[in-house]
Amino acid sequence: MKRILSFFISSLLVSVSPLLAGPGDPRPLNYQPDGTSFLVENGSHRFNRPLYAGNTGFRAEAGDKPEFALFLPGRGGNLRLGLIPADAAQAPLWLHDARSITARYQPGSMIYQVRDPLLGDAGLSVTAIPAAGAEGMLFQVKSTGSHPALKLVWAYGGGDGQPGHRNGDLNAEREPLDRYFTFRPEHAQKHRFHLQSYGFSLPMPKGTLLGLLPSGARATLADAAKWNGGPRELLGSATDAPAAPVAVGEIPLVSGKPVVLGLHFVRPKQNPTLRAADLPRAFEEAETFRLSLTRRLEVETPDPFLNAAAAAIPVAADAIWDESQAAYMHGAVGWRVRLFGWRAAYAGDALGWHDRTRKHL
Repeated sequence: MKRILSFFISSLLVSVSPLLAGPGDPRPLNYQPDGTSFLVENGSHRFNRPLYAGNTGFRAEAGDKPEFALFLPGRGGNLRLGLIPADAAQAPLWLHDARSITARYQPGSMIYQVRDPLLGDAGLSVTAIPAAGAEGMLFQVKSTGSHPALKLVWAYGGGDGQPGHRNGDLNAEREPLDRYFTFRPEHAQKHRFHLQSYGFSLPMPKGTLLGLLPSGARATLADAAKWNGGPRELLGSATDAPAAPVAVGEIPLVSGKPVVLGLHFVRPKQNPTLRAADLPRAFEEAETFRLSLTRRLEVETPDPFLNAAAAAIPVAADAIWDESQAAYMHGAVGWRVRLFGWRAAYAGDALGWHDRTRKHL
């Protein structure tokens, strides 16, 4: 594969010391480089890591915990995951409340390693990755090692379509992002879910959101007022017609056998490109596409921060390309508009997307 080395790397090698905070710098360094990734142990930030999909305004907001929000544009709802033990005497668990969570931003995806007494000595990984060439997200949950009989619980709801002050941009909203994207029962009051053989569909003003489940899994409706209760409490609120509905379900979790879920936004006059039966293949294609982006720029320097940052550059450059407008945007989140003369146009030239540069100009 073509390897592009940035011309300025040699000038950066005058210093062989890693980038470090200066003495007395009060700012916390939350994320550490690890190869081409950034990671944090038991971090507290939520909804501060965008994952871009489809070369449109669609994205998912991840963070230090395995809980996710969609932006369509406009708030597109929340997804949370949990575990319910077969032993009724044991307490269930939302994964974002687990005892130990290592969150890794592997450019273009988030990977979580979860440890908790409920799992015993077993481990659990959650990978969130944008679908390749589609406005959608894929979520793979996989346990390894021996653990008690468990079911994976999922819950989705809350897409009220509000665009916010600046599209949910970091430090640009009127409230912190962990509040802006937090699920509230009132966000679900106008929902009209349709339960389907593949999962569910939810009509929205700008399109339809599809919830895609593995074969044999089913969705039910539950009461949004129970969202912040435990997984058993939320599942126990299932009813045919709640005033403010959320979609929920459970899937047996078998060690070594990954479970893949999908959320796919379909705009008017478009056909779905993700299907429930193809979820495992779609996940593999998403990872292949992610690697094709990150490998457009590979560097190896004495500075681990620079090495990790370089891998993230092509993902960000791809995110500011808007396919429908055939142009580079000012930004991938806030200011996702065309601006004459904006320097983003250099991205295609530097990273080998010459066809995009020609379209933009």
